[in-house]
Amino acid sequence: MRRRDHQSGFGTVKIVLIVFVIAALSVTGLVLFQHHKQDSARNSAATSTTQTSTQPQSTVTQSTQDWNTYNDTGYAAASGISIKYPSDWQINIPHVKKVGNTKNPTAVINERVVFLPSSETPQEEWNTCATNVSADACGAAPGDKTLSSKEFTINGLAAYAATMQGSNGIYHVTVIRGNHSTSDVIPFVEFTTTTSDKAALSTYAAIIASATFPN
Repeated sequence: MRRRDHQSGFGTVKIVLIVFVIAALSVTGLVLFQHHKQDSARNSAATSTTQTSTQPQSTVTQSTQDWNTYNDTGYAAASGISIKYPSDWQINIPHVKKVGNTKNPTAVINERVVFLPSSETPQEEWNTCATNVSADACGAAPGDKTLSSKEFTINGLAAYAATMQGSNGIYHVTVIRGNHSTSDVIPFVEFTTTTSDKAALSTYAAIIASATFPN
C-alpha cells in the first residue's frame, strides 16, 4: 500500500512537472513570438521609410528638368512667350528661324504669332482669323475639319486646343492668348504639330503646359 502511494505521489509530481514545462515553453514561445512580431514591424517601418525617402521626383519634373528653354523675343517681342522643349525636338518659326534639333528632330512644332483685337478668345482667333485677316495668316486651312477641341488655361493663360483633319493628315493645334496687349491688340501664339505617335503627343502636351508669358 505504501508502495502504491509512493508511486501515485511520484506520478503526480511527474504530471505537475510536465504541466510546468509545457507552461514554461508556452510562455517562452509567446515571448519569442511577440519579439519577432515587434522586430518585423520595425523592419517593415524602416523599409517603408527607406522607400519613401528614395522615391523619385515627379514624372513631370523629371521629364522636363533637362529640357531647353525657348524665349520668343527675337521673332515677336510683344508676345514674349517662353516654353520648355526636349533637345531632340525642333521649334520652327516659318520663314524666320528654327531652334532645337534642326537636322533630325523627333518631332516639329510650328509657331506663329498673330495680333488681334483684345476682344478675341483663343478659339475665336483660330476659327475667325482666316476670315478676318487672311487664309494664310492664321487659323485652319479651308476645308480642314475639327475632330475634337477644348478651351482651357495654361498657367493662367486662356488657351484653345484642337485636333484637326487636313489635306495632309491629322495635326494638333494650341492657341494661347497673351496676358498683355500692344496698343489695342493682343498677341496670340499658335503652336501646331503633325504626329500620330502617342508618346510624341504626350510630349507635345507637356511642352504646351510649360508655356508662360513673362510680364
